[in-house]
Amino acid sequence: MRTTQYDNWWHAAASTRRARVEWVVSLKRNFSVSLEVGGGESGDALCFQLGIPFFATVYGTVGGVFETPTKNREFRLTYHDNALHLKLWGNPSESNSDDPWWMRGFYFAMPWDSDHQYMQVLDENRNAVYTRRDRNFWQRLFNVGEKRNWIDDFDECQKYAESVSKSFPFTHVTKHGDVQNRTVTCHIERRVWGWRWLPFIQRSSTYMDYKFDKGTGKGVGSWKGGTIASAIDIKDGESMADCVKRLEVEFER
Repeated sequence: MRTTQYDNWWHAAASTRRARVEWVVSLKRNFSVSLEVGGGESGDALCFQLGIPFFATVYGTVGGVFETPTKNREFRLTYHDNALHLKLWGNPSESNSDDPWWMRGFYFAMPWDSDHQYMQVLDENRNAVYTRRDRNFWQRLFNVGEKRNWIDDFDECQKYAESVSKSFPFTHVTKHGDVQNRTVTCHIERRVWGWRWLPFIQRSSTYMDYKFDKGTGKGVGSWKGGTIASAIDIKDGESMADCVKRLEVEFER
């Protein structure tokens, strides 16, 4: 048996000529149980998984269960990301729209799962100059409200973002001492999520979207090319100029 200890989890494995069992002890909240036939490299194995929330996940493979390679199928029941996932006898590596629902799998989101409600482009005083709303769960369920496509709204959103954008000088010093002088263009956005079944229970995120005039950071000079654009949370009462100064300190820290 081989064991390995990491910062927040512990892994162990034991194996024989035909069977192998692994288990991971961690504080993951996910629950899972699965049984797969036709697994393994030769397609003749029986595989299983059992995940117990906040304790351990056990994986097992028993080879040579089937005399000849068999069609790869699985039963899987998992709970993660606030949703229940069920697959009764599907292919573990693909999903075909022509398959019946019990092979494709079933997905049920919990009432408290987050549902994106709307995004706003804000001016520097945090006043909304543009709002794009998504239909909530009940509107989608009963097919009411205006159905919008993000791609169709992209140009309009960009137009309003440009109208409130500001540019600032930006200096970044890499860990090797290279000085990168850039111009960064910024604007502020807010996104709001609500509970899927109770959309009036909301949480929001306000952040500064920024874009450099050229690649910046440790990736410059390599095939990665450096960072071109990203976003950073902006604090209450913080101006874009102050946020850029903080970004200079926190960028790639």
